[in-house]
Amino acid sequence: MYLPTIHQSQQQLQKALSDIYDPEEAKAIGQIVLEYLTEMSRLSLQLNKNQSLTAEQFQELNQIIPRLLQKEPVQYVLGEADFYGLKLKVNPSVLIPRQETEELVHWIVESISTDFPKQVDTLQILDIGVGSGCISLALKNEVPYAQITSIDVSEKALQIAQENSDKLQLPILLRQIDVLNRTLWDLLPKFDIIVSNPPYICESEKDLMDENVVAHEPALALFVQDTDPLIFYKTIADLALLKLPKNGLLFFEVSAHFGEDCRKMLENKGFQARLKKDINGNARMIQATFPK
Repeated sequence: MYLPTIHQSQQQLQKALSDIYDPEEAKAIGQIVLEYLTEMSRLSLQLNKNQSLTAEQFQELNQIIPRLLQKEPVQYVLGEADFYGLKLKVNPSVLIPRQETEELVHWIVESISTDFPKQVDTLQILDIGVGSGCISLALKNEVPYAQITSIDVSEKALQIAQENSDKLQLPILLRQIDVLNRTLWDLLPKFDIIVSNPPYICESEKDLMDENVVAHEPALALFVQDTDPLIFYKTIADLALLKLPKNGLLFFEVSAHFGEDCRKMLENKGFQARLKKDINGNARMIQATFPK
């Protein structure tokens, strides 16, 4: 039985994907797939590029390629995504973690070391819209003494987050709560930090988005009505007014289109808010301080 080498397989996959992705993205996807199949690092793949795939690896590759050619995101095809040094289970019930969200986590970790350096064993964090658990679990990994409560309206998302928590042995408290339902707020205690990456893409923007995102990722976690694009931010800000102490911090990932609007909204509610740019120069993160 003919079995291609790692290099040949990577080239074959990249060529197949070049019809639907730009060359750089096709190359990146091919890299991710071969790392997954061989359980090798990027460097090891290069050093062993002339090694043949096993029969099992070759068979799995042939099952993966048709799904990728249907523009199914590679993370869903493989069932996993990398985030802040963690490998997380993902499926279409949860968003695929993004680099911008890693930058938000990094900002929170830096802020904890600056603003809460001595608050060992008492630091309480609330993550609203936990999804795969990426933010909560990355924070728990970086700040082990933090007590993290993670909520989501989606039962399926909470199941994935629980699986990731168990697999990584990073305990977080998961609860099914719709933050837009203000009658449920009494179920939540006080927190030192609240973070959220809520839905923020307007329905009217669907036609401008990549087909693989719209077709495969959960609309519940992506879209808001055009009539009130800041609905989650305004609601969570009101929650923060009730649940944060005077030195508490509120963090948001925001749309580049509405970052300034969100900052002004927070300041109108009495917060001191700072908008921060991501690595690509887009204003995508906000830190707000509870009014003193």
